[in-house]
Amino acid sequence: MLDQSNIMKHKKFLLLFLCSIGLVDSFNGFIMQELGLPGVVGQLYRMLFMFILVLIIYKHGAIQNFRSLGFLIIWLLLTLPFIHYFFHNTTGGVSFDLSNNLKLILIILMIECIRILKSLGIIDKKDVIFVLKVNFIIFPLTILIPWLLGMGYSNYSNGSGFQGFYNANNDLNIVLIVLLSFGVSELINRVVHKEKFLFYLVINILLFISLIIIGSKSSFVFSGGIILIYLFYSFLKHKVLKTIKLLFLFSTLIALIVVVLSTFFKEDLALISDRQNYFWRVQGQQGEVATFLLSDRNGFLIAATESFRTQGSLETAVSMFIGQGRYNHSVNTAEVFNTSRTQVLVEMDLFDTFFSYGVIGTFLIYLYLTQILLKGLKSKHVPIHIKVSIFIISSFSFFGGHVLYSALSGMFLGIIMSSVETSIKEPKNEIEELKFRHEPIKQ
Repeated sequence: MLDQSNIMKHKKFLLLFLCSIGLVDSFNGFIMQELGLPGVVGQLYRMLFMFILVLIIYKHGAIQNFRSLGFLIIWLLLTLPFIHYFFHNTTGGVSFDLSNNLKLILIILMIECIRILKSLGIIDKKDVIFVLKVNFIIFPLTILIPWLLGMGYSNYSNGSGFQGFYNANNDLNIVLIVLLSFGVSELINRVVHKEKFLFYLVINILLFISLIIIGSKSSFVFSGGIILIYLFYSFLKHKVLKTIKLLFLFSTLIALIVVVLSTFFKEDLALISDRQNYFWRVQGQQGEVATFLLSDRNGFLIAATESFRTQGSLETAVSMFIGQGRYNHSVNTAEVFNTSRTQVLVEMDLFDTFFSYGVIGTFLIYLYLTQILLKGLKSKHVPIHIKVSIFIISSFSFFGGHVLYSALSGMFLGIIMSSVETSIKEPKNEIEELKFRHEPIKQ
């Protein structure tokens, strides 16, 4: 049998890494902004985490249980950058592509490692819930504490979009929305079952405030959407009296948030309003509503399509099947879009995947991810907050990007998909077969 002490050690290492995402990324941003040092802490953390995932899979002799489709995608992502070298002829382009591809590889390794450990009875649904709960507490605190101390920085030029020490505004936005889905679900459960809920009420308020001061349009849309989704779900699942009780709870929650924002965050709200009003005047009122809603992504898509079409016939044919690489795609799109930026992506994951990896890469990657997501939506064993998170993260990936190729939100996609794997009950004979493979043959 496997050494139980090693099993628990591996499990603790895995949970420790998943629970420290916010602290590591905040510290990484702190040393970059406040100390002027290179931000390598986040990169080292993820490389070490990736190594531990591979080590756990190897140590438990579970490589044969690694899904072949996952192996194929990893092999493709490690091989294609060297083929795409012939598009741009720069070693920097190969390095750029490999660095971005590793983010997607990390997601696959997380999913496969947790799925295998779950099959062996080493990790379960409660462990993933624990990870979400810890991050539910850490993320709003790592945004609001720097705000209180007058530290951290804003994402936008007019001073709006406060994000603490995190470097990626869109990525952070996705993570907070996913955590909000978890937090609201837990709050509802405690109210419905007449358990203590003050802790979840307070943290949800902090999370809402953190989302609002980020200043993104999607922050407002998805925050309101989450409340409506849970109210509708409650109406379908619970009796009228409980639904009225939850409606009163949400009304109180929103009132408290409005009071806090109007009292302490007036300046932040004014800057956010000024920025959105400016873009509505120059885009929305000029008939470019799609440009306003998508923050120029429709323009990026047109430029990417044009750069793809105007390649040579051979390059276009090769790109159709295996893409042109993320580096080449971003450089060519920037040239067509006619911007001062040297690299521009569509920032919509499906299109960036196609232009980077072609039909073959896009089909394999989305086949792997979609199988798990659909399994989660269909299963009655998967919690409602995970199903809501699947909808949110899929929508964000398509319309706003910053999911599959993000170091931060990509890890949360891995956590959500891992939650699907740990929630679904496997057939008993399949579990026994997996365990049998890891037991020594008795002499």
